Amino acid sequence: MKHKTLLKAILIPVGAIALIALLLGGTWLFVLPRLGASSDEDFTRQIHAQTVWQNTMDNRVPITALHNVMTRHMIAQNDGANRLLLIVYDGALATLAGTRAVEYPNSPIGQFAALGNLWLGYTGGATPGDQTTDTSPGFASLFTGTWGLQNGVLNNRGTLSPEVPTILRSMHEHGLRVRFSYSWRSHGTVNFRHEMEQFPTMFDFARGDAGTADSMLDAILNGYHAVLGSFESIDTWGHITGFNYRNPFYRRAFVRTEADAAGLIAAAQARADSTDENWLIILLSDHGGIGTDHGGTTLMENTIWIASNQGFF
Repeated sequence: MKHKTLLKAILIPVGAIALIALLLGGTWLFVLPRLGASSDEDFTRQIHAQTVWQNTMDNRVPITALHNVMTRHMIAQNDGANRLLLIVYDGALATLAGTRAVEYPNSPIGQFAALGNLWLGYTGGATPGDQTTDTSPGFASLFTGTWGLQNGVLNNRGTLSPEVPTILRSMHEHGLRVRFSYSWRSHGTVNFRHEMEQFPTMFDFARGDAGTADSMLDAILNGYHAVLGSFESIDTWGHITGFNYRNPFYRRAFVRTEADAAGLIAAAQARADSTDENWLIILLSDHGGIGTDHGGTTLMENTIWIASNQGFF
């Protein structure tokens, strides 16, 4: 009898804690993902309510266009002083970027928006559905200026065709020191596997966003010409708690990424102030999301945002 009483004394509070955790988990799973836009019409309405954008949902810029911007700055018009800092906020919704720009004008996005350099863009192929709105096809299009039907990366399982060079390779072959820092392993093992094998010094696999920030800062301080990187925590929290700009967990991940970006921008600016270096700084997302996922053809998933210290669209 004593054993049964002791067992009840243990199991009852444990069961109560488990039940509370289950209820909280259910709230997390079913409520947080639904705090943001619930339809493309709702999402578009939220975007149009934000006055920081230089374009509209009707004339969004393709992510592929940034390849030309980077090529022009770093190769075609480079007199030796041009530098590049590109920071991808993986999975960051445009509605969240717009809100951040309005509410925090001193943030990196807020400052670039004040310069008139905050644009809406899109990923997912020339025609929605040609490629998934996932990380690998987004980066392949960003780095090559082509869509998946041309470069071979239609989803996260795709490997870039060896016949389609990335901007990393093009800069490297022009004698520029280049580093791409990332913590999502598939960038090196799947997406850009061929270039990783041929030009391993261009890639730096880090352990989490903190490692990515350290890797990028090291490249800036050591005189690299082009420093590119991807921060993953926003996408991670989107998958766990929901891709919506009212979700506090998702927003906090965005704020942490902005803090990392601010530190890198400050380091690049310090070099620009002490040398003749001309730093082009680009911030962007590679896709959006809906609920706790992405990959489809909704505007919430294929709309991205682009911000810069220089105007080019």
